[in-house]
Amino acid sequence: MRPVEAVSAVPVDLVAHGLRVTGRAVVPVTGSSMLPTITPGERVVLHPVPPAGVHPGEVVAVRHRNGLILHRVLDRFGDRLITAGDNLSLADPPVPLTQVVGVARGVPARPAARPWSPVAGVGPVEVWMVTDGDSTSHCGRPESGITPEPVALPAAWRVRLRPRHGIGVSPAVLGELRAAVSGSPCLGISEYAVSGAADVLTGPLPAGTRILVGCTFGRVDVDLPGLLLPPELANAHVRCGPPGVRLDPGAALARLLDVLGRPGAEDRT
Repeated sequence: MRPVEAVSAVPVDLVAHGLRVTGRAVVPVTGSSMLPTITPGERVVLHPVPPAGVHPGEVVAVRHRNGLILHRVLDRFGDRLITAGDNLSLADPPVPLTQVVGVARGVPARPAARPWSPVAGVGPVEVWMVTDGDSTSHCGRPESGITPEPVALPAAWRVRLRPRHGIGVSPAVLGELRAAVSGSPCLGISEYAVSGAADVLTGPLPAGTRILVGCTFGRVDVDLPGLLLPPELANAHVRCGPPGVRLDPGAALARLLDVLGRPGAEDRT
């Protein structure tokens, strides 16, 4: 999955040289992925940083082809980072620490997540769950195919199971999902969502909501089997666990139900 945009077109080698020689480098920012924290045209001062010195919450410049991406660190796992723009709802693909060129000190904290307040639709809440076919913790009353382990769902919820295909879903399933979410409020559950479910969901989901769980959102530049879901298919994206940690679709749905049953409660994951 490719990052949404590069936010500095300054050649990486030039920035790296400035950091080595003077201990700082000034780069102009382009693009809107860091709004409102960093605006297009603003200049940011980068400082050198060792891999062990990169921490969640900091804004780092990462190599991307011949330029840089200036995004915030959400979390780190061993030698990889999960980063995202402050104006984006989904994180970038994992970034090796070796790709970090510098860190921008003194950048304001990421703005608080905004509550999701969609316009209600009609009918039941539909959960579209994409599975690998061998999962044992699916929830609810399936339409067909896989027999799930029963987990209590609200009476007005329905679950539709669909198989995973390659890196995502088949063209036929993507067509079904497009039709299902058209004109309805849609919530995407992804381990790469920037915000936790409890950060943006403050009460019961409105009638007619479509929930996409077990899906992979993004775009790719190469021809691979399966299709990723376009991020704009969902009106909002949330995660039900730590950033970058993929949960079984049934487990993710169970955690979502836990959050919805505790409006305003702290996200324990």
